[in-house]
Amino acid sequence: MKQGSDLKKQLRKDLNKAKKEYNKAVANKVRQVFSATCNDIIQDTPVVTGKLKNNWTASFTSPASGVNRNPEGGAEAGTKALFGSGGGGDSIASYQEVASKIDDKTISKKESIFFTNCLDYADEIEHARGSKKYQNPAGMLRKNVVSAPLKGK
Repeated sequence: MKQGSDLKKQLRKDLNKAKKEYNKAVANKVRQVFSATCNDIIQDTPVVTGKLKNNWTASFTSPASGVNRNPEGGAEAGTKALFGSGGGGDSIASYQEVASKIDDKTISKKESIFFTNCLDYADEIEHARGSKKYQNPAGMLRKNVVSAPLKGK
C-alpha cells in the first residue's frame, strides 16, 4: 500500500512541476505579446502635443482612471530619440513595469491586464470622430489588439 501512496505523491509532485513550468512559458509569451502590442499602440498614437501618446497606462485588476500626464513626461530622455516629440516615455515605462510583473503566479491567478488612455478625446482619435485634426482612422488600439495574437508567433 505504501508503494501506491508514494507513486501518488510523486505523480502529484511531477504534475505540479509541469504546471509551474507551463505557467512560466505562458507568462513569457503573454509578456512578449503584451509588450509588443503596447509598444505598437504607443507608436500608432498620433502626436500633436504628445499628451495622448504619453497617457497610456498599464495596470492589473482594473483599468486606470483619471491619469492625466504632461506631454513630455518624466521618463528618460532616450525615449524621445525613439519616439520623437511627446515620445510617450511615461506610457512606455507604465507597460514595462506591468510586463516585468507578469509571471507564473499572475498566470495561475488569471489576473486581467489593462492598457488604457483616460484622456477624454482618445476615443475620438481612435474612431476618427469629431473635429480633431490628427485622427487615426485605422485606430491605434483596435488594429493592434486585433493583431496581437500574431505578435506571439
